Amino acid sequence: MPSAIPATDSPVATFKQKKSTVWWLILLCAPVICLMVYFTPWLMSLGWHATHGMNVNYRGLKVHVPMGWTGVTNAGQEDFTENPQGVTLEKQPKTLGFDSQGPEMMYFNLLLPDPKVTVSEQIAQWQDIFRQAHPPSSFDLDTPAGVPAGMECIQATPHEHRSAAALACVSSTGGWLAQFAGSQAQVPLFLNIASRLNSKRDNRQ
Repeated sequence: MPSAIPATDSPVATFKQKKSTVWWLILLCAPVICLMVYFTPWLMSLGWHATHGMNVNYRGLKVHVPMGWTGVTNAGQEDFTENPQGVTLEKQPKTLGFDSQGPEMMYFNLLLPDPKVTVSEQIAQWQDIFRQAHPPSSFDLDTPAGVPAGMECIQATPHEHRSAAALACVSSTGGWLAQFAGSQAQVPLFLNIASRLNSKRDNRQ
């Protein structure tokens, strides 16, 4: 007797089987992809730290960059010796949720000597600029709590958003100035980072 011919799946059955496999893969991968997209800001921060470490060095300023934040030196073609552009740290929202308030920001730069004015006059002028940008009609101006020695700081708290804060700090002995814009919860971190600064006044380090 002739041997039986082995049964083979029809093209229609094979197509249905492959289609079912594809749908299963989509169902399994979709949640993972959604989570990765949702947490993109946090993943970007992890990637930045993996590449750059925990500090940014700018002209003698060594600025600590905490986890969850990224650092960008503003140096470029216009970063002249007499006009340093400084370092900006940003903390993106952990997620892309609809309640995210946008990035928080820290800024650090050198306080260069000016032969036309004294250091005290420089500091006073810089603080006046900050006060003009945060008028009493919209902000409460005060000295923040816990300011480390060797620093002078002004804090502006919006009347309508008490959980937010803006700060301007300067150190004549350290040779730097700094600004912060974000939540009240991040103010102690900003002050801690600022207290660790010590400018070597090296214009091109």
